[in-house]
Formats: sequence, structure tokens, C-alpha cells
Amino acid sequence: MKTVRSLLFVSLLLVVILGVFWVYYSMMTEQENKEIRKVSVILYGNSSEQWENLSQGAERAAKDLGAEVSLVTMSGDNDTSEQIGLINREINNGANAILIAVCNSKELRPYLNNLESKIPIVMLETGIMENAKYKCISSDNFEMGSLLARHIIENEDPKVKVAIIYDNEQRDSVVKRYEGFCETFADYEDRIVLWKRNENEKSNKSMLYLQRELTEEAVDIVVALDNTATEGIVDAVLNLNKSVKIYGIGNTDKAVSNLDDNTITELIYQNEFSIGYLGMQEVLGAVDMSEEELQSLIEFRAVTKEDMYTAENQKMLFPFVK
Repeated sequence: MKTVRSLLFVSLLLVVILGVFWVYYSMMTEQENKEIRKVSVILYGNSSEQWENLSQGAERAAKDLGAEVSLVTMSGDNDTSEQIGLINREINNGANAILIAVCNSKELRPYLNNLESKIPIVMLETGIMENAKYKCISSDNFEMGSLLARHIIENEDPKVKVAIIYDNEQRDSVVKRYEGFCETFADYEDRIVLWKRNENEKSNKSMLYLQRELTEEAVDIVVALDNTATEGIVDAVLNLNKSVKIYGIGNTDKAVSNLDDNTITELIYQNEFSIGYLGMQEVLGAVDMSEEELQSLIEFRAVTKEDMYTAENQKMLFPFVK
């Protein structure tokens, strides 16, 4: 009888030990399987507000996929060596993937195409043009520029004089928008003037050289192709109390506010939340689409003061207001 009891006790003890071991093994395995992936999002410019919607989209996707986001901004808009240094730093610090809004498409291209990194890299909003080995997730930049031109043709006097701010042309997104505008406006090209920085104005804020342009040349309409140019021309117009119409591409709260107070006539606004969300999904392998497929999912809209508060436009302009 004692022998049976002893065997029963030993058996129960073994079951308990095996059970404890199994629980411990399961916990360790689960921890390994749930290793947090770290994604660095490297963006040009030193304003986090400029990238708020894109960052929110990237962070939402990262949360859905169990990843962590490190948001990295530059000290300015166009320092190639700084951005290269940030990319190298994030790789050396153990990032599992990187999303980049490229500050200079031409200068970053050879570095990125020759970069021997084993982690996935995806471009956001601006890429490195042709022959790139990385996908770029953006709206159709050519079509955004074309849409601005079509609306000026449809809504304005054909004799108007139009100035195009040709700034930040080091980024392929701006170049494509410019090409889209000019191709669509080709029948009226004699009405176009280009506003570019002088050599001694390279380091100046956009507002300063745009104030010079506004005082030197009378125009009816100014076209701005990115956030910096849109905000710069608004500041210049308000500071000089000039009366010109502004057709711009931008997505900052300031641009939306200037649309609301009629300083901006029309704003092309792209869904940067979707850019960030799809970029994070792509770089973490949750989706695998071509650039064309991804681009088709990034909506953009032309918005005016008259229609900015429609239900559909509010979703685009104020994505976090319920």
C-alpha cells in the first residue's frame, strides 16, 4: 500500500514539475515570438507639425503590427550629409526597418542604391527618381500639378500672369508636380514666369526671397508646389499686404487655416496619413504591392474655401477630429 502511495506521489510530483517547465517554456517562446520590431522614420525638415498626419499613420500601423516607431527629423530641409548620417546611425543602433522622406533625390540616389543594408527600406512622399531599388509611396505628384493647372485654366481669366515657385527642385516630388503643371498649362506658357532663389538667397527663408519677387514682378496668381513654398508665399503676401491668388500644394494646419481665411484660393491636399500607414505596412512586410498599386491608394483632393467643410473634405483635412 505504501509503495502504491509513493508511486502516486512521485507521479503527481513529476506532473507538477513538467507543468511548471511547460509554462516557463511557453512564456519564453512567446516572448521570443513577440520581439518588438523597431522602425525608424527619417524625415526632412525640422518641423514635426509638417509631418503630423504621416507620422500618425505610421504609428497607427506600427501599433497594429506590434512595432515601435522612432521619429527622426533633420535640422533643415536639404542637408544630404546630415540625412545620410541619420540613416547610418539608425542602422547601427539596431533599427529593423527604415522609412525615409528623402531631402535630395539626386544626391541621395547613389548612396542609397549602393547601400548594403539587410534591413528593408521604403521611401515616403519623395524618392530617389529613376533606377531606384526602393519603393516610394506617394500620391501621383504629376497629376497633382496637372490638377492645379486645369483648375486655373477653368476658373481664371486666360490672360492672367502666373508665377510658379520653383523651389526645392532637389526633390523628385516637386519636379513631377512642376512637370504636371507645365504640361497641362502648355497652351498658356507665355503667361508663366518662374520664381527662383538668387545664388545669395540659398540659405534664406522662402518668405524673404518671395517678398523680393512680389515687389519686382506683378502677377495675378502664384503657384506653390510644396509645404515650404505654400507657407512662404502666404507669409510674404500677408507681410506685404499684396493681392494675389495662391494655388498651392500643402497639408499643414497653417495651410488649411490660410485656406479658411481666403488667403489661399485652392489647396491640393494629399492623404499623408495613408502614406505613413501603407509605408509602415510595406516596410514590415504586411503588404507587398507595386508602386503603382500603392500610389492608387493615396488619395488627394483639390479643396477651396467653399467646399472645405463638406463631409469628404473634412475627413481629409481634419482626420483626427470627431
